[in-house]
Amino acid sequence: MRKNTVRNEFDAALLAEINAIREEWLREQRIVNAAVPTAWNDESGVQILRARYELLYAEARRRQLHSHDIAPGLISHFTDTFNG
Repeated sequence: MRKNTVRNEFDAALLAEINAIREEWLREQRIVNAAVPTAWNDESGVQILRARYELLYAEARRRQLHSHDIAPGLISHFTDTFNG
């Protein structure tokens, strides 16, 4: 019984972290897209957020977690933006 309670707590924390990272990633992506391209414009922060989101999302899938708040289409939707 205790094992399931701890697992549920960690699962909820994982989903919350995924959602927080997703929001931060989208915010940073909008800033980069709106910014004037310059030599000083660095997208590495956005790429790091994307990698963190993908890692946590993969973990959630491995644990077979389901949430209506997670948008799996974000990874494939932004692939062209990051690779281009």
